[in-house]
Parts: sequence; C-alpha cells; structure tokens
Amino acid sequence: MPGWLYFQKRSAVNDAACEAKLYVSPQPSALPEAVHAVARVLQNHVRTSFKVGTGVAGRIRPDKLVVYCPSVESLLMVAGEIEKQVAHLPAQGVPFTAAFTRDGMLSWGVDPRPEDGQDSQKSCRQWVTQTIAIVLHELRTQTLPSSHDLYALVLERMSLQRIDINTFKPRASWINKHR
Repeated sequence: MPGWLYFQKRSAVNDAACEAKLYVSPQPSALPEAVHAVARVLQNHVRTSFKVGTGVAGRIRPDKLVVYCPSVESLLMVAGEIEKQVAHLPAQGVPFTAAFTRDGMLSWGVDPRPEDGQDSQKSCRQWVTQTIAIVLHELRTQTLPSSHDLYALVLERMSLQRIDINTFKPRASWINKHR
C-alpha cells in the first residue's frame, strides 16, 4: 500500500491473523524514537507486525504507527510494554479509537467483521465516521432548533448502533474470543 512501510518477522509472513490494532501516536518529531521503541518491544512477540506512514503526509497523520496483534489479549500485553518505552514522548492521539493511555499516545481498535454484515475492507474508524455521516445525512431534512439538538441526535443514533461514544471501544461481536 503506498505511503506505508510494513514490518513483520520472516517467521510470521504467512500468519495474517490480525484481530486488533494498537495505534501509537507520537507527535511527528518523536516518530523515529517511537518506531525504535515499537521495534524493540515487538522483537519478543512472534505474531505481531507494524506499519509506519512515510513521507510528510504519513508522518503527520494521527495513525502514523499501527501495530497489528493476533488478539485483544496480545494487544493489551504489547501495549503495556510499549507504554513504558514511549511514555516520555509527546502524544498526538488518534480520533475514534479506544484509549489505552490518557494522553492519546496509545489507543486501539478492532475492525468490523463480514459476519456482522460489515464491509471487511473497512476499518473500525472508517465504520464509525461513515455511521456518523449516514446519521447526519438522514437528519439533514429535519428542522432542528439548534446545533446542540443535532449533536444530541447524532449521539443518540450512535448509541443505537452500539457505538460507545465515550470510549469508542469495539463491539463485543467484533472480538474473536476463541483464539
């Protein structure tokens, strides 16, 4: 995929199982140090891989460094180790993801599954933003007294879609508990 560099162990090349994504989001100036920290931690984790954005556009995007994990459990373990290595770096943060750290440096998500009636090519963040766009499109013809009411309606519709707008934690049905 253009704009990204992918890294994975040769021993894991045929192991494409990725259940969860860990977003490591440092300020652009701290990206090199964050990449080194992630690589050091992942040396001890066989089934994980990561990608890093390239060029100016890749370095300034919030999701510039993404770690792929085979399970939520492995993501939590890896995140704990990475957190220790990057805690001193300035954070940028990735919108529409579940927070792992308060400062936004680490967050996570699980992509929708086709069996949930979702497009398998869509990321969790794409699903949330598309759902918001659909709700806004549906509400555009309604007469609303204020923008606050529109905001409240969007939040209500999002909750009906089982999106926790306070945490953006993934839907339970998207997490494979049998691995």
